[in-house]
Amino acid sequence: MALIPFSHATSWEMALRLPERYFDDVARAAGSTPVRVRIVQRWEAGGKGGTELGFGASVYPAAIVLSAHVGQRESFFGGKRVIELGCGCALVSVSAAIAGASLVVATDGDPACVDLAAENASINNVDVQTKVLYWGSKKDHDLIDASFPAFDFVLASDVAAFVYGTEAMNSLVQTLVHLASRAPNVEVLLSFKRRDASIEGSFWKLIHDSFESVEYLPHTCMHSDFRDDPTVGIARIRRPRSQATLI
Repeated sequence: MALIPFSHATSWEMALRLPERYFDDVARAAGSTPVRVRIVQRWEAGGKGGTELGFGASVYPAAIVLSAHVGQRESFFGGKRVIELGCGCALVSVSAAIAGASLVVATDGDPACVDLAAENASINNVDVQTKVLYWGSKKDHDLIDASFPAFDFVLASDVAAFVYGTEAMNSLVQTLVHLASRAPNVEVLLSFKRRDASIEGSFWKLIHDSFESVEYLPHTCMHSDFRDDPTVGIARIRRPRSQATLI
């Protein structure tokens, strides 16, 4: 009987339902040493993790892609300050902490996901702070500003999903612009999986209208399991425009 090599791209929807998952190829410590990551998931019927807000209680392909990209660039993240938006299970934040970031803050608008993120950080013995952050909320923006210095990296995976709708996309871009405006040279890394071109197209237009630099990374920069998947990608976003116009 022939053995089929494991791939994160194969039957990934079934993997969403697992109570926990292990990742051996998405996180690297200083010196490019691979680190195994264990992530607890909270899948329930209907795709949600038993919460009102959403789908973040399982690890989706875009999070694997972004986590692996962070792991591949561990030398860039060493000593840097990182915030993750829509962290869900916090795989990306855990990867950033393992890479040596000096500060990692995992945020989500779903308190249940924030609790799950804290649990996963503890399981993997990394220092990740967790906060509830509603996109577009001035109150939450002010709280983040008062609590932390400006960040070097803003990370987010699968936050442009069509299920959140146009209003949420506008709020998300408000938060991205705010965080990227706090200091020069802030880099936003946003991984995505294309699902609904009509809604997601409006989101990317808004991104291009709001930032001077939007670069889609070549697939050679991505996790090897997804390099042949044209629906998955990573955008590097920089330099918010001085007067970004939001819909």
